[in-house]
Amino acid sequence: MDIQGILASLEPRVSPTTLGAAVDIARRFRARLIGLAAAEPSPVLLEGPAGIDQYSAARAEIEEALTLAQADFAARVPHDLVRSFVSAVENPTQAMRREALASDLLIVEARPGILDFSAHPDIGELVLTAGRPVLALAPTGERLRASNIVIAWKDTREARRAVADALPFLRGADQVLVATVDEGDYAGERGRLETIVSWLHLHGLPARGEVLPMGQGLANTIHNAAAAVGADLIVAGGYGHSRFREWLLGGMTRELLEQPTVSLFLSN
Repeated sequence: MDIQGILASLEPRVSPTTLGAAVDIARRFRARLIGLAAAEPSPVLLEGPAGIDQYSAARAEIEEALTLAQADFAARVPHDLVRSFVSAVENPTQAMRREALASDLLIVEARPGILDFSAHPDIGELVLTAGRPVLALAPTGERLRASNIVIAWKDTREARRAVADALPFLRGADQVLVATVDEGDYAGERGRLETIVSWLHLHGLPARGEVLPMGQGLANTIHNAAAAVGADLIVAGGYGHSRFREWLLGGMTRELLEQPTVSLFLSN
């Protein structure tokens, strides 16, 4: 996969680190950069006339914030990049999913804790429904070098898809560790690990594999491995399923997002 188009979530009313990192990544891949700012009034509004007034005030505040976001985008994105800006008074997850059609990669800032999805995209839902890989940036304020990458490996469709989608980043890495957690079938896990490492070698990547002993859960084991090697990006499959309008990520993926100390490249 080549990255020719990037869609970056630029949340109004806050100052995320997303834009600076998105500019760096767009320049690295010589890709078009689309900035998207979207938010909607919180659905928790009072009923009756007071609710109408509250909604109108919230909408006016959002419209002002979208105007400021557009001005910030115009000022901070270099003119030598192919760029465009989209804004909407709309649920940001829905807006990202719609605009994802014209992009190869979605960039969103990851945040711990319960989020207001009227102002912040639901990363889990994007991973499962947008049909594009999602780069969830750790809120560290640092630019993403992606020079030392850990692949959270388990031989599943989602993990295979994530590794293939992440090839543009993997090609630029100095080190790639493919880490799988020992869940009781060491010989089988080692064999499949060696197969994916050999496939990465075919692409000229400096990959090595390691079977990790289970620590306190899959996500903690992967995070500890990433910390031990100084990784700045984790590649993982986005596991989950849908149930009516409730989108659920699998346990490891959800836990990785709840500890956004390292940026995550997620694909389903």
